[in-house]
Amino acid sequence: MASPNGIIALLTDFGERDYYVAAMKGVIYGIFPNARIVDISHQVERFDIVGGAFVLWKASESFPEGTVYLGVVDPTVGASRDRIIVRTKRNFFVGPDNGLLWLASKADGIDGIFSIENEAYLLRGRARTFEGRDIFAPVAAHVASGVPPEEFGREREGMVELDLGQAKVGEGVIECEVIYVDNFGNAITNLEGWMAEELIGIDNLANLRIGSVEENVKFGRTYASVGEGEVLLLVGSHGNLEVAVRGGSASAKLGIRRGDKISISRPK
Repeated sequence: MASPNGIIALLTDFGERDYYVAAMKGVIYGIFPNARIVDISHQVERFDIVGGAFVLWKASESFPEGTVYLGVVDPTVGASRDRIIVRTKRNFFVGPDNGLLWLASKADGIDGIFSIENEAYLLRGRARTFEGRDIFAPVAAHVASGVPPEEFGREREGMVELDLGQAKVGEGVIECEVIYVDNFGNAITNLEGWMAEELIGIDNLANLRIGSVEENVKFGRTYASVGEGEVLLLVGSHGNLEVAVRGGSASAKLGIRRGDKISISRPK
């Protein structure tokens, strides 16, 4: 079982313009002055639980054991959804039980899920619309300082799971779905890269179909595998298949958005 290392990694959809992120950090430092706070991202698309879950999952793969992850992408803040701490084999995750914590927690190996109930660890005079500051930040600070998750509430069975869809591999055809579009406009799919490599092969051409758009593109090793402005397929650093444009944005050029269906096959 992991012990907290003092790092609290933050992920929100709050942006950088307002005081919200700073307020959360202020609460954390007020409770645990020795905390080391790392910003994963505060530019998650507003209310995009799937996108936030993907970013949290992939970022968490690179942190040391014992990190406390505080995630707040919470469209139904103040509503009836639960508030939880997830203890995994390596780390701790704090946030709303809306699917945001699911991918990273599952990948890490869930060791226990606890409801946040103990008022002694929450801020008094709480607002109804800022649980990131009033509930999740103080809880994350206490966990990072060494308070065991059992102190915050009852252990429970299960949490909200996130469905990223299932990529399908048929007779020479792959059907997959865009689960995240990054800041460069690369469209990341729910297909593990090795499956595409087996079907198409590195440096070979593939037929790519997205809605009404259809063209033959190269399955490259890197973004430099094609000319400037050309579309390509490749396996990104995250390990999944992505659609990219060298020196440009696949999202802008092809009109790709999260949730779009993609078909990939050998060239016709």
